[in-house]
Amino acid sequence: MAIYSGFDVNIMAYGQTGSGKTHTMFGPPGIMSRAANAEYGLELAADYGLYPRGLLDIVNRVRQLNR
Repeated sequence: MAIYSGFDVNIMAYGQTGSGKTHTMFGPPGIMSRAANAEYGLELAADYGLYPRGLLDIVNRVRQLNR
């Protein structure tokens, strides 16, 4: 992945209101609240959007590097 090679990365969600940008980036309504309440732990939930998936990937990569 480019982010691990030192490249700057920017992900944008652009489109008409109501077209699903927030759903794509974060997941269905309420999933971030459930994640904040530790319902999923550090496991990848099937409904996660791009943001939580990317964050978990970074956390897991850092863990691997610190072993």
